[in-house]
Amino acid sequence: MSRNDTPVRIAPPGKGASVLIPLLQVRGEWNILFEVRNPGITQGGEICFPGGRVEPGEKPSDAAVRETQEELLVRPEQIRCVEAQNLITGPNGRDIYSYSGVLEGYQNTFSESEVARIFTVPVKELLRQRPDTYEAHYEIRLPDNFPYEQIPGGKNYPWAVIPRRLYFYHYQENRIWGLTAELLHAFLENSRSGMKFSCGERPETTPSCAVR
Repeated sequence: MSRNDTPVRIAPPGKGASVLIPLLQVRGEWNILFEVRNPGITQGGEICFPGGRVEPGEKPSDAAVRETQEELLVRPEQIRCVEAQNLITGPNGRDIYSYSGVLEGYQNTFSESEVARIFTVPVKELLRQRPDTYEAHYEIRLPDNFPYEQIPGGKNYPWAVIPRRLYFYHYQENRIWGLTAELLHAFLENSRSGMKFSCGERPETTPSCAVR
């Protein structure tokens, strides 16, 4: 019998999604770009990074770049230094992959069908912030006909809860929270720990992506 060291997931999560954390220079300073979602789409009005579902046969990194092209109306060659950052599981069980990438020659364009507006925040400003932090948890909700009589303790069974830390970042009138803030916080902690984001090529013309 052949042996496979990778366990098979019993209940696969929803289709995975990818986002890109876009870095760009604004007046000689590194900034992160955020989108505000069009009010007419799901989670309208929320602040987010460019991103969306990973299509069948597509790598998560390619999905992050494709979605950024579609939402910000940029060409693929304008997105450089794409580097893996963090992977989290959303409340709906969907795996969400995050990448950082540098936008070059960006002219504040975006698809109005998906994006209401964009704004940028200096990385140094975000690193200086201590985000508001709230401890939350997910609970199991059971149907009315659940057979409590068949389990030890019945309705008093000590169900486990899943902890989640919620962050809020503030910049001008913008409130960055939810999964976007969670991925942002992880990215900033990566940079704080000394992680560099280097373009790797054309060093004579392309600045380092370091955010320390």
